[in-house]
Amino acid sequence: VLAANAPAGASLRTVPAASGIDLAGVSVVVLDNVSAWTLGRGAARRLARRVTDGGLGLLVLGGDAAFAAGGYADSPLEDLLPVSSRTGERPPLDMVLVVDASGSMNETYETTRKLALAKQAVLALRPALGDADRIGIVAFAGEPRVVSPLTPVARWDDLRAQVIGIQAGGGTRITPAVEAAAGLFAPPKEGDKTVRHIMLLSDGRSEDFDVDHLVALCRRGNITVSTVATGTDAYQVHIERLDALAYQSGGKCIVGGLGYLAETFLYNLAHARGEGIREVMRDVQWVRPEPIWRAPGPDPVLVPSYNVTRPKEGADVHWVTAPLGTETDASPLLASWRRGLGKVAAMPWPVGRIQWSNSPRDQAQFAPLLAWLSAQPLPTDWSARLVRRGGACRVRVEERSEAVGKSSAPFVATPLADSGEDAPPVVLEQTAPGIHEGEVAGGTAVVVHRPDDSGAAVTLSAPGRPPPEFERLGVDGAKLEAIVNAGGGRIHASPASLVEAVEHIRARGYKPVGIHLLWAAAAMVVLQVILRLLGRL
Repeated sequence: VLAANAPAGASLRTVPAASGIDLAGVSVVVLDNVSAWTLGRGAARRLARRVTDGGLGLLVLGGDAAFAAGGYADSPLEDLLPVSSRTGERPPLDMVLVVDASGSMNETYETTRKLALAKQAVLALRPALGDADRIGIVAFAGEPRVVSPLTPVARWDDLRAQVIGIQAGGGTRITPAVEAAAGLFAPPKEGDKTVRHIMLLSDGRSEDFDVDHLVALCRRGNITVSTVATGTDAYQVHIERLDALAYQSGGKCIVGGLGYLAETFLYNLAHARGEGIREVMRDVQWVRPEPIWRAPGPDPVLVPSYNVTRPKEGADVHWVTAPLGTETDASPLLASWRRGLGKVAAMPWPVGRIQWSNSPRDQAQFAPLLAWLSAQPLPTDWSARLVRRGGACRVRVEERSEAVGKSSAPFVATPLADSGEDAPPVVLEQTAPGIHEGEVAGGTAVVVHRPDDSGAAVTLSAPGRPPPEFERLGVDGAKLEAIVNAGGGRIHASPASLVEAVEHIRARGYKPVGIHLLWAAAAMVVLQVILRLLGRL
């Protein structure tokens, strides 16, 4: 559906988020149920800068690994999106990690020991924890060993040293391990809102696993349990018991590869806090069509579930959950805003789980949305180009004569890189009335804008690279103007401007070839006449 409703000339490229995002020549990025941990903090920062400083469009779709459930609240995505994943004060958390340290955890997954991957996953929890949260650790093989009682996260260095020191060896008995973990919690108190949670990691080989006893124990202590089952043994033999323990105690059971343990732990943590997706079928209600649509369109589809978020001040909320019973607060289902030079839209519900058919209703929803995200307004009062001087690359901005002096805001040039860190922006200096220049270093493209121009910007491709506008070549004037700007050329508004360009070319040692082409054409005509006369003779 996205491909069918993309703007004319655009193509859709699908890549796994874990492999990284190549932003070269991209006008819109769609994150489909991607967690902040899978994307990575560095990639999220680079994506945010491409939106704010590079004019990139971003569409974020929800699901069980997105927004609060995907760790957005503690990532650079939180400041970028028109909805917040911080929906209220987080309750304090007491969590005990029960880590399988039996002999089977000495086996390797690809080139890394299973136990080493488990330690990495435990340490990866730190960014999602508050200093008031408390973490306990139990390692188990034949018998459990309390590695650390419930300890405030403020003492993370002590916890980290204890985790690193865990060694594997022996058999596996899950029942005494979970009993030891439950014993680390104080008896529950009336009115205490602390989340009490056990996270159990095991490859499933257990000599002692009494599900009914453990469920009853955890219910008495008001403790939820999540289980993380890894390896083929867990899936083939013990998955039903791991799932029963988690389900009956109010937690989640996840069966996944060891390569994704860190993401699995973080997902379980979000669910334990109550930040997961809300599994309730809801009707959708229009609120405001602008600026994407001119008027409300057809009623959107029913949403099977949604991520609880809240709209931010300044965001345009288009769809919300329709009222249900006595519920007064509506959750946003589609919101958008302009962020710097770019545009961002958020759909915090599992859009990817709907069976779309590209019907007229689907087209009326997605085509305007993608067109709005990809549209980049071009300036009308100035143009920009890249010039080479003494081996350095400089940006030159020229204001139209009638616009000189209208604004005192400086021009800013931001170099962008396809990978790695982008160079800092450069404020251009005024070298003459209506002329602004500045030297830029690095990057494969440069975005030039003026802060008071309502998002108008020009993207210049670095020398030696074809501008991305050529991939979307059209016949209308706006696209042709974009190609001229991206290629480092200039649009001539008057004959005087053209004369200046010709003089510039002559100064660089080039000569006009128009007169030579005329002489060559005249010679060809004369030659053709002579040949015809000779043919008659």
